[in-house]
Parts: sequence; C-alpha cells; structure tokens
Amino acid sequence: MVLATSVAESSLTVPGVRSVVDCGLAREPRTDHARGLSSLVTVRASLATARQRAGRAGREAPGTVYRCWEEAADARAQRMPTPEIALADLAAFALQAACWGDPDARGLALPDPPPSGALAAARALLRQLGAVGADGRATGRGQRFARTGLHPRLARALLDGAPLVGGRRAAELVALLSEEPPRALGDDLAAVWRAVRDNRDPYAGRWRDEVRRLRRHTDGGGRDTDGGGRDSDGGGRDSGRSGPDDRTAAGLLVALAFPERIARSRGGVPDGQGSRAAFVMASGTEAATAPGSGLAGAAWLAVAIADRPAGSPAARVLSAAVLDEPDARRAGAELLTSREEVRWAVPPGSRRGDVAARRVEALGAIELTARPLTGPDPALLRAALGEGLLRRA
Repeated sequence: MVLATSVAESSLTVPGVRSVVDCGLAREPRTDHARGLSSLVTVRASLATARQRAGRAGREAPGTVYRCWEEAADARAQRMPTPEIALADLAAFALQAACWGDPDARGLALPDPPPSGALAAARALLRQLGAVGADGRATGRGQRFARTGLHPRLARALLDGAPLVGGRRAAELVALLSEEPPRALGDDLAAVWRAVRDNRDPYAGRWRDEVRRLRRHTDGGGRDTDGGGRDSDGGGRDSGRSGPDDRTAAGLLVALAFPERIARSRGGVPDGQGSRAAFVMASGTEAATAPGSGLAGAAWLAVAIADRPAGSPAARVLSAAVLDEPDARRAGAELLTSREEVRWAVPPGSRRGDVAARRVEALGAIELTARPLTGPDPALLRAALGEGLLRRA
C-alpha cells in the first residue's frame, strides 16, 4: 500500500505495486508571508499528478489505477501542478538574485516568474536583516549570508548568534533548525538538542556533518574556541564554557532567526484533550502548545517551527525554546516600539466612559509595559472625545 501520495512524483521505485487507488487530491504548502507561517492545504490534484500516480501501478509490471472522481472532472482540473516558485518563501532566492546584481530577477530566464507579492515580502525581510541595501543589491553582510548556503534567517542566527553563545553552539542550533528533527524527540528544542548530541542515528549523523560545515562560517574555524573543551563535530560535552547555558542559548538563537515568532504566554486554555498553553506571537498570531507539552509553563517562547492549519485561528507550536524577556528584547530589537494610545474607554458594568491615555511599549503585537500618559497629543485627544460622543449619540 502506498500511503504517501508524493512518492509517485519522485524517482523511488516500490516493487510489487500492481494497483493504485487515487483520491484525486493533493496537499500543497502555503506561506503566510505576513506572519512567517506555513500550512498545508488540500487541493484538487493536477492531471500530470494523476498520470504519475497511475504510472506507479505500471512501474515494473502491468497494473490498474482506480480513480475516485468522475472522468468529466478532468476537464476542470489543472494540467500541471502549481510551480514551487508560486508557493514558496522566496527569501533565499531573492538574496541570490541580489548577489547576482539582479534584485528584481527580471534578467533571469526562469520557467515561471516569481510572484510580485512574495518577492516584495522577501526583499523586505532582507532589508530588515541588513542583507540588502536601499537599491536592493546585496551588502557585504548579505554576501556573507549567501556563502553559508542557509536561509537568510538562519544565516543571521548563525553569524549574529556566534558572538553571543559561541561559534560551536550557534552551529549546533542552526543545524537543528535547518533540518527539522524527528517529531518523536518532542517540541522542546533544548531537550531535542541534548538528545541529538548523544544519538548515533542517521539524523544525528547528518546533524554532525552540518555542524562541521557551519563551523567554517563562524569565527574560530573548525575547532571550538568559545570557552568549551570539545571539538566542533558535536561529540562530547563541556561543562566549563562561558556564556549562557544551553537553554538560554537555544531561546536566543531561535529568536534571532524568527523574531516575529517571539511569543508571550496568555495562560492555559482547555480543549478536548486537556489543557494547552496559549501564547501571542510578536506577529499578532495566536499560538498554542500541544496538550501536556513541557513548554506549557514558560512565560516566553521563541517558536522555531509552527504551522497554521487551514481554518484554524491559532498556530500550532511544533518546536520552540524557552526565552526570557531581556533576550526577547535583544533578539526582537527591530520590533520594539513606543506609542501614545488615547481612546474612549467604558469600564465593565458602567454606562459612562472617559478618555484613557497611556504610553505603551510593545514588541510587535506583544504589549510589554503601559503607563498613564499626561498631556497626550491634542489630535489623539480630539479623536477619542469624538469617539465617545458618537457612542453616546
């Protein structure tokens, strides 16, 4: 039985398959560029995909395909799958184009042009990271990012995180972020990090290879020079190193890579499976840990992996590291704002309202502090009074 539909689109041969039952559906990724989250949506499979699935039955011998839709539906189906460039996060592509001197990618002979919205979001991210200048061309920092072969977010975490937590630990954590660890290891990234260090399975082997590669891009070369006593290949454990502990280092590195996923607790929420911890991310998106997660008691999280199921108002936290507020402020410095907030407020249970003025410091959508404001901006005061008059009219 072939349960993974995408297997038909690979070069993998499965001996013994003689019958295929095709549901006619496919799962495609969707990227929310505003929130930096991805999700899988169910769509009608293209005709090309259906042909490849049918071919699975005849790969080594004659076979039969049973298609679970009316033949007339083929007239409404797409001929080919949606190109990846139309669905993907384009930050790495945009950085390469900037390094080649063609920030708009107009001079590249591409089979399909990149969507303008996704490309604009990618370029905005690169400007935020300091990887491109006002003209869209790669800066020296951006060229260094590109040489790592990482997504620009992870390159930022590696190169900016190395002076803070040490080159070796930065390389180990970014290697964890560049290939998702097995879900069986749990959702606490610091605990996953400890487990992978001591494992000798295929994933841990690939992780160690990536750590060695990334160490060449951090200061100090391939040997540990950050106060530890072990080589950079991820083996062994050192107890005398300087700098933050592993738990703090994990939170800081994740927050550097995904500052808009810095999240603060909103307490527990009940559901059918027990209690989940609810958070609000700096992007404004609600997020929740799985029932029984060890991360549930954290006041702050740096979310490494999350998705937003179709139709769900909240994201699911799949992997995260515990964070504290000072490190949240440090990693999310570009998201820190201070604003005057003047509005017409009506206390609960009261029919009378008044103007409430305060100064709010926030990290993205996360409110950090709020203090009473004396002498607010007259324009804001007039707007609040106008709102109150409209409510009472």
